[in-house]
Amino acid sequence: MKLMYYQTLPAFERFSQPNSIEETISLLANLREEANILAGGTDLLVLMRSRALRPTHLIDINRIPALNSIFEDAHRGLTIGALVKLRAGALSEKIRKVCPSLNEALRQMATPQVRNMATVVGNICRASPSGDTIPPLLSVGSKVTIVGSSGTRIVPLDEFFVGPGETVLGPDEMVKEIQVPKLPNGTGTVFLRVSRSRVDLAKVSVAVMLTTDGEACKDARIALGGVAPIPMRARKAEEVIRSGGFRDETVEETARAAADETRPITDIRSTEAYRKEASRILTARAIRLCIQRAREG
Repeated sequence: MKLMYYQTLPAFERFSQPNSIEETISLLANLREEANILAGGTDLLVLMRSRALRPTHLIDINRIPALNSIFEDAHRGLTIGALVKLRAGALSEKIRKVCPSLNEALRQMATPQVRNMATVVGNICRASPSGDTIPPLLSVGSKVTIVGSSGTRIVPLDEFFVGPGETVLGPDEMVKEIQVPKLPNGTGTVFLRVSRSRVDLAKVSVAVMLTTDGEACKDARIALGGVAPIPMRARKAEEVIRSGGFRDETVEETARAAADETRPITDIRSTEAYRKEASRILTARAIRLCIQRAREG
């Protein structure tokens, strides 16, 4: 099916600019499926122009200053508010220090124009299998704070996605912030991606977190994007390197296990076979770089 784009947005009935989270939730509770939240708008407006989405009410949350902050706690880690732009995250020393792999993803993704508008939380809520911010956040055990008319709930990111473009968010809920935990000493993180061009969506992306104790692996998390219906953890591969350590043969076995866990498709950007092989190669490369960073840090 050919996707059509129009010069104008489809008509909508109302445009609201709430000044608080509470006001936003009240609007969502009343309007439910008829409303969409506007933060950066880089995905929402494209979907509206293609007529794939026709909300009758837009809720612009950019007047809520509490959502536009990156806060670091010495013990808990980072919280990244719902209005923090990709560019602000890429330039954040706090993110670079606490989660270098997320910083790498933010610096590599999209165009300067998109990074100036799009938000980190928006990239997650879009729930694209190829969302660049998602694998690094998955690999460090991040959580999202969701607020709604029934209260606040905290959801691990690996339980947030239910399908391509689909999340656990209810119609009266929004993501307030992302929680990125403080990582233990001896931990390294890495993000790698391959795409047709620098600004294109990733064909395959891999994020790895390793915590070392000499030659032993105390913890390992491997997340991949673009190779399954939702961004995924390679849990069987994680067990391989946890039990086998950092020998070259273990690294290769781990990479093969990660590729075996993927469920890629063939589409306009790549083939299933390519994505499988790229998953193996990128995972091995990311693990070796991660070991080096963990030992240095």
